[in-house]
Amino acid sequence: MRRLLCKYAFFLSLLPGLWFSGVAVAESARQFDRDIGRYAEVMVTGPYLDLHTGPGRRYPVFNSVPRGAHVQIILRRTDWFKVRDERDREGWVRREDIEQTQMADGAPLPLEDPDHRDTDALPWIAGAASGRLGHSWDNSVFVGYSPTPRLTFQLEGSHQPTRSYDRLMVLAGIHHMPKPEWRITPFFEAGAGITRVHANIGYSGTPTLGKRSVGYYGAGLRWEINNRFEFRLQERAYLLSKVSHPNQPNEALNEWKAGFAFYF
Repeated sequence: MRRLLCKYAFFLSLLPGLWFSGVAVAESARQFDRDIGRYAEVMVTGPYLDLHTGPGRRYPVFNSVPRGAHVQIILRRTDWFKVRDERDREGWVRREDIEQTQMADGAPLPLEDPDHRDTDALPWIAGAASGRLGHSWDNSVFVGYSPTPRLTFQLEGSHQPTRSYDRLMVLAGIHHMPKPEWRITPFFEAGAGITRVHANIGYSGTPTLGKRSVGYYGAGLRWEINNRFEFRLQERAYLLSKVSHPNQPNEALNEWKAGFAFYF
């Protein structure tokens, strides 16, 4: 138990460093935003540039920008670009159309394939996972927000049903990806929350009933299937504190689980 507590405390001590390292590299990992995307000015070289009311073909065209006019690119959302024309009208343009523009030096706008690490485009993630926590199955849902490509803040709810008891957990944590540019990348996580155990018919006395605080740390792999979906496999170590009774011992649990997530 002492070894588990030491590992957990050590990982928590690393979180400030993970945060500042993620912020430090955020600018270099967002080349499109800073160098050639955000507020970049291009000239229309095609016959015209259709402006849609939203980022999708289902949104109608409300105006057009003629050949030779200039527009500013504000942000990107997958294959759609939000632009502002010389009359301060803002609209969305398809990638196929934005490719018919050029920059001030006559070069085409350099475009990379979109992915979820462009945090201005797809900063939110949501998903579900399932696995084994101790001797029971664990089913969880989660939602997260990425302020930088390397960091994600996540809220999670999980349920472990058995014949004797139901365990519910509500957790908040932070994920760190050291290599967000990799399609398959490792990640590390830590967090805390609360757990409550409700007895069912036939309750045998294990685990202890009531509400307790819980901390966790873990690691895993995230596989980017495409620019919208990912598959993740992870292992966690939980430590449930003695809250309900002074003489109640701490409880350590290990978990393996896998799941899918999507970006929006």
